[in-house]
Order: sequence, then structure tokens, then C-alpha cells
Amino acid sequence: MALKNIGIEAGAGCGKTTRIVKDILEGLNKGGFSIEDIVVITFTRKAASELKSRISLKLQEAMGTGNPLIEAQLMNMGNARISTIHSFCEGLLKERPVEAGVDPGFTVIEDTEQEEFLNEIYDE
Repeated sequence: MALKNIGIEAGAGCGKTTRIVKDILEGLNKGGFSIEDIVVITFTRKAASELKSRISLKLQEAMGTGNPLIEAQLMNMGNARISTIHSFCEGLLKERPVEAGVDPGFTVIEDTEQEEFLNEIYDE
């Protein structure tokens, strides 16, 4: 499996997570890419967490297959960029704050604060 960009848009319960996990595991097993090469962006923390958990579980299950690539991928699971769009963008901005023109100590507004913030901006 060669590196490629894939966009998946579908309703809840359609098997998006299953498909993504299958594609990633297939590529990792064949050595088409490493865990550090992937970027998976979701809209919810729950979805990102579920993806990480399932990929990690599948890698653990594959440890007994004799594929030397699998252990390295599992060890580097922390380097996989599987996150929400907000977290992904935050990571990019924190890596390059000068180029982005942002304060390196910035924080991302929490969901609970977002409505209040938007209301204040609107009122101004």
C-alpha cells in the first residue's frame, strides 16, 4: 500500500473506524509506511481515542505473527498523529509559533468556554 490521502465522510455506525484501522494495519504490516507517517483527523476526542485504542489493540494482537515491523510500530504508537482537528492544529502552531505569529504559550479554548467567548465577541 503506497502512501496516499484518504477522506472518509459517512454517518454514525457506517464502519469508518473499522475501515481506517484496517487500512492503517495493512500498510503497517506491508511496510508501506510507519506509524509516524500517518495523520488521522477526527472531529471528536472520543473518535480519536477509539482509533488509537483499536490500532494499538490490533498491533498487540499482531505481535505473534513474526513480522518485525509490528513491534516497532507498537513502540512508536505515541508518535501517531491521531487527533481532533483542534488538537492537530494546536500541535502545528506549537511547533512553529514564530512562523504562525502566535504566542508560544497560547491555549486552545475549551468547548465549554467557546459559546461564552463567541457571545462576548458578538456583543462587542
